[in-house]
Amino acid sequence: MLAAQHGRDAANGIELNLMLSRDPFADMPGVPRQSLNRELKALKKQGLLTIAYSPITLHDVQQLRSMAVLTEVGPAATG
Repeated sequence: MLAAQHGRDAANGIELNLMLSRDPFADMPGVPRQSLNRELKALKKQGLLTIAYSPITLHDVQQLRSMAVLTEVGPAATG
């Protein structure tokens, strides 16, 4: 996870100080930039992260990790 490699503790979460535009950031998981923007907005709305020009601050790393595991496993395998 990016938090383990690029994160640092901040007052309100884990700060990812990545100097990437949205296009290379979207290429990491292999999704279109528009899809990445939509997902980032949804996570921001849930209060899980804050997006500034740079950095991105993760407010609830545990919740984000559990969401990532569900995505990898898929909904059919979880229950």
